[in-house]
Amino acid sequence: MAILQPNTNSSKSRIKSGELPPKGRYIATCIENEDQLGVERTKFESSEVERVDLTSFYFGFTDRNGKPWAIRSREMKLSLHEKAALVKFLKSWRGSIPGAGFDTASMIGQGAEIRIEHVESQRTPGRYFANISDIAPVDDEDAGKVKPALQYAPLLTPRTGDSVDSEDKMPF
Repeated sequence: MAILQPNTNSSKSRIKSGELPPKGRYIATCIENEDQLGVERTKFESSEVERVDLTSFYFGFTDRNGKPWAIRSREMKLSLHEKAALVKFLKSWRGSIPGAGFDTASMIGQGAEIRIEHVESQRTPGRYFANISDIAPVDDEDAGKVKPALQYAPLLTPRTGDSVDSEDKMPF
C-alpha cells in the first residue's frame, strides 16, 4: 500500500543524475511512485486555485550502452475520471482501466515499454527535459528484459524520513 506523505508543495525530482536520459524506446521497470496530498495549483485554463492530490512514477531502464537511467513521469491528479491523465496513463501501461481501491504502489516492480522524448521548456527556451511520451505493457517476448526495481533504487535519493543506515532500524 502506498504510504502518502504530507504535502511539501515540492515537485522536485529525486533522480540523482542531472543528465538528460537518452531519447528512444526502452524496457523499463517502475521503481517507485510518489504521492503528494493537498497540492495547491491553478485549475486548467483558469485562475482559480484548487487543492489536489497528485501522483508520479519513477522508472529505471538501461540504455543500449548498458548505462542505467531513471526518469519520472509527469505529475497526475489522483482521479479515476475517464478523462483523467492518470487513467489514460495506467490504461496504456496496464491495458485496462483501474477500479476503485486501486493502489498506485502496486505498480512498483512492474515492467513497461516507454518512449522518451526531449521537450523544450516553455518557461526557459533552450532548456530541455526528458518526457515519457508513450507507455505500453511489455510484450511477452521482452518480459525477461524487465529488471528488478531494487537494481535501479540507487539512482534515486532517499525520501525524506527514509533510513539508509541499517543501524537506524529497530533491532527486532
